[in-house]
Amino acid sequence: MKAGVYKITHKESSRCYIGSALDVHHRLKTHKWLLRNKRHANVLLQNSYNKHGEDSFSFSILLFCSKNDRLFYEQKCLDGYQTYVKEFGYNIRRVAESNSGVPMHPNTKESIRKMWLDPDFRKRRNVPEAGERHGRLVLIELREKTAGSYTWLCKCDCGKEYLKKVACLRKGMTTSCGCYNSEMSSKRRKEKTGVITTFVELFGERIGIREAEKRLGIGKNVIARKARVKKITLQEATEYFINFKRKKSL
Repeated sequence: MKAGVYKITHKESSRCYIGSALDVHHRLKTHKWLLRNKRHANVLLQNSYNKHGEDSFSFSILLFCSKNDRLFYEQKCLDGYQTYVKEFGYNIRRVAESNSGVPMHPNTKESIRKMWLDPDFRKRRNVPEAGERHGRLVLIELREKTAGSYTWLCKCDCGKEYLKKVACLRKGMTTSCGCYNSEMSSKRRKEKTGVITTFVELFGERIGIREAEKRLGIGKNVIARKARVKKITLQEATEYFINFKRKKSL
């Protein structure tokens, strides 16, 4: 159970602020962040915090309850502590209310819209833009926006289109639509098995590493391991084993 009622108390004067939330632990963290950055909506609480400092306040949870009962218990605590009286607390409202579902004023909507259209603001907030490249993926179009998360339609260098969250791209967790991993797997597989590698000059016909190792009578993938360790080509590694076998036979 995460819903409940919490209290922010000034230790010296015992004045307090009471509120409720669907997740009280997260709400208390939000209050601390807003107060530290001087962005709290409650002017009385913010001024007191600026004057006395964070160490002068305690952040506590009064009770846990169901989501539907949180406003009821918040009102009981407001009436009990009388925090809406300036002498006893910092609450501005006398009635416990929720802002969920409250329509936003048109002027507020317009000011927010203009703020998000400002290039400087978008740069400060690190908002992703079309054309931004991450590895092989290029952002094309915003498809979904949730709280702090952006899902963009990306186009890979191979031509495929791919939906991915920008957070994964910026952390380097995703750099392609999957083609890079396929190419690397294919490359490693070819280096390991030598299916495409030919030794026409050495054996007079097109064969792979395994067949060359079989003819030379050595263990599986020894040629590939020798080439990797010595940092030479597979053909040079094969020549090494041929010369070694000749010297041994003499």
